[in-house]
Amino acid sequence: MAGQNFTVENADAGKDWPTAYDVKAAHRALHNLDDALLKRIPVLPVGTRLKQGATYIDLAQSRRAEFTATANMEVRPAS
Repeated sequence: MAGQNFTVENADAGKDWPTAYDVKAAHRALHNLDDALLKRIPVLPVGTRLKQGATYIDLAQSRRAEFTATANMEVRPAS
């Protein structure tokens, strides 16, 4: 995604991340959501530590469901 500048600011981490709207694989995985919502869903880079107690969706899983992060969880590469 070099050179692309589509991001959502993550206030907790102070970083800008691409959104589900910008990342083709995420956009396809969440095809049932409208574009306005996709633009509000940040896609976290591998290695990002998840915030304990926050809710996430693991797009690498074939059965997508929400989960609540626990201590020491981080984004893993898709297997």
